[in-house]
Amino acid sequence: WLGGILGAYGIYQFVSPPPWDVAWVNNTNINSIGVAQPFGLRVFSTLNSPGTASFFFTFVLLLGLHRLRLRKPWALLPVAASIAALALTNVRSSRLAHAVGVVVYLTLSPRRGSAGAALAILSVMTVVVGLNASTLLGSQDVTTQLVTRLNSLSNVDSDYSLNDRKRESATAMQEGLTEPLGQGLGTVGTATKLSDGGSSTSDQLTLDNGYLSRFVEMGVAGLIGYVLVLAFGVVFCVRALSRAIARRDAPRQEIVVTALCVQVALLGLDLSGDAHSAM
Repeated sequence: WLGGILGAYGIYQFVSPPPWDVAWVNNTNINSIGVAQPFGLRVFSTLNSPGTASFFFTFVLLLGLHRLRLRKPWALLPVAASIAALALTNVRSSRLAHAVGVVVYLTLSPRRGSAGAALAILSVMTVVVGLNASTLLGSQDVTTQLVTRLNSLSNVDSDYSLNDRKRESATAMQEGLTEPLGQGLGTVGTATKLSDGGSSTSDQLTLDNGYLSRFVEMGVAGLIGYVLVLAFGVVFCVRALSRAIARRDAPRQEIVVTALCVQVALLGLDLSGDAHSAM
């Protein structure tokens, strides 16, 4: 329900940005957030950026999968609002992470049938609403924006953000290789923004890859340690899941599957943002 409330506010923010959100957009100098006018924003709800909001909605949706039941249709409302807000953030990596987490859940959950049926209905509703978003929200540009963003997943040659990330990743890889012991904590991430007087133009701030961020700041040993910790989280969940299945402990299996789908989503998100650090 918390996701539903923030999702509903995000939709309202997209249709008619309130004055305080307009002030935030105009004073933060985050170029990717869009224009502070109706149907011109990338939704960030009550959070500080579309990226942060997309992380929030992704994990709210994954953590709430176990509550999806067709015999409780009212429980689908906050899920629908969260899905709509996630779509309006226009953060493709979070959409993909959410899809991967859902696949993991439906593959391993003991109640995949009821959750799958509810998700199927929600998917149909999402497609119908998405195709008619222009009519429902009163703007002809809404559906076009969503379709264009989805098409960019396959049209990589004209994807400016993807090409920028490729260049930044190549530079970061080169910097990491020249200093295999690492450049030190605080050379990437929020610390650089704080030490740079609040500027959001530093090249180091745009390093959208958690693994490369660890490599640059902590070197080869730090990256190996980081990956081992993340791998241990997955191994821990898999072993716990095996024990729960052997004991036919459905409630425990459900808890572990939920934890595992969140872990897998985070692993994927780290490729397009410093997800673990951000969360």
